[in-house]
Amino acid sequence: MERMIRGRRVAWSRGSALWLVVSVASAHEYRHTEDGVPLPAVETPGDIRTTDTGETCVPGAAKRARDVSQATKDRVRRLYGVRVRGRHEIDHLIPLAIGGSNDLRNLWPQAYEPSPGALEKDRLELYLYHAVCKGRLTLPVAQACIRTDWYACWMQWGRP
Repeated sequence: MERMIRGRRVAWSRGSALWLVVSVASAHEYRHTEDGVPLPAVETPGDIRTTDTGETCVPGAAKRARDVSQATKDRVRRLYGVRVRGRHEIDHLIPLAIGGSNDLRNLWPQAYEPSPGALEKDRLELYLYHAVCKGRLTLPVAQACIRTDWYACWMQWGRP
């Protein structure tokens, strides 16, 4: 016998008092660009830790700001229905290097493949960081660009 309990499809066999989770419904649904590139769910709008360029452009600032526990990473995976570790990273939509936070509203599982994926977004993050710190781009503009649609931002800046 099968039925839904709290968004999960579960099965029960006669003679057993044990329910078995058959599948987990994810609470967060990826959005996709017209080209099919995955974007974070609307429940992951991005979250900003700081808008102070002086604070973000200090060497090592992002490393010092990084504070995402394994339990939080596992929670993000569950929210998105990702069952297996690996082949993706728990990514900050707005990267720490340009003032993003460690809040759940800023975290999502981003796959490495297909391309463009996590590696391409990582290169965009580095490009935006250098553009901000060299004064070619303001921090709020960089944050808004990557928050709205990282793929469009990547295309806009020439696929760095």
